[in-house]
Amino acid sequence: MAKYKAQWVKGQQCRVSRGKVVAEAAADSLPEFAKQLCNVYGNGLGDGFSFCKFDSEKEIEDCYGEDLPEWHKQTTDYPVFVFSSNFGAEILCKPTATAIINQICGESYGDYDLEVKGV
Repeated sequence: MAKYKAQWVKGQQCRVSRGKVVAEAAADSLPEFAKQLCNVYGNGLGDGFSFCKFDSEKEIEDCYGEDLPEWHKQTTDYPVFVFSSNFGAEILCKPTATAIINQICGESYGDYDLEVKGV
């Protein structure tokens, strides 16, 4: 049984499917838990959420071409984690596992509620 667990569940506003688990993540260490959360955020919550990790300025330039995002100018260190949703974007430069977990736990998920155990 994993030490750290997270579940995104349908909230009270979803009368028909309230309580239904939409996505899950679990791990035994904080770094692995942060990695799992990023994977679910980017791939498991639907089109309204995306996650990118850039290990260098070149990777950002290769991704965006000449249309570099405004946050590119403020990048101070790598890797850069970019969390985007319908509610906005958050950029973290060289974050710790705890900073990544806190970012994801602090997000708004609309119809979903995030339940985290072990942190």
